[in-house]
Amino acid sequence: MTLLSRLTGFARDMAISWVLGAGVLADAFFIAFRIPNFFRRLFAEGAFQQAFVPVLARYRYQPADVYRAFISAVMGNLLLVLAVVVTFGVLFSEVLTSVFAPGYRSDPERFELVAAMTRITFPYLGFISLTAFAAALLNSHGRYAVPAITPVLLNLALIGALLLLNATISFVEESNADKAIKALTSALAPKCKVLRDGAAAVCAASAAAERAVPAAARAGLSAQLRNVR
Repeated sequence: MTLLSRLTGFARDMAISWVLGAGVLADAFFIAFRIPNFFRRLFAEGAFQQAFVPVLARYRYQPADVYRAFISAVMGNLLLVLAVVVTFGVLFSEVLTSVFAPGYRSDPERFELVAAMTRITFPYLGFISLTAFAAALLNSHGRYAVPAITPVLLNLALIGALLLLNATISFVEESNADKAIKALTSALAPKCKVLRDGAAAVCAASAAAERAVPAAARAGLSAQLRNVR
């Protein structure tokens, strides 16, 4: 499964290079995508996992109602925190861009491009964090297939969304013969490429969450806002 994940990851990078090339657009995308991935290390595979998994292992041997109450409390609080963080990231993307790419402040066009891209890609954080949370629950129940295949699904969904959106936008541009609209689409082409790649990233994370979260729900997952004791 690891080999398959690496192969699909290589294909994903090829698709991104094919759509965005190796210029300003690619730089803007990678910077914007790095910002939610930084927070992903806190809320998904990083600090959260290191703190959550050992506690989860202890609660695993508690009575079923205590175990489910603990899971509900953690997920409810996680959802609340993620909602606040994602909202902040979308509303204040310029601030995040200034922090993660301060050199772009001298170039207003590039700065705005990265800020716009960050607004689109930041909800990815919420989906991928829920995926990681569900994967931790599934692993604790000895169900390893779904967590192992989610990186493959993420890459395939990203590739598919890139190809689909690229073909859709290209068809609209080629099928419209009006000169004024052609000039407009030509002027907006760089932003269209950034928008479709950002949308692809969010769609890919959503697809991974859609596969992992229901599987965890079947293991007894529900979300409530409670105090964890």
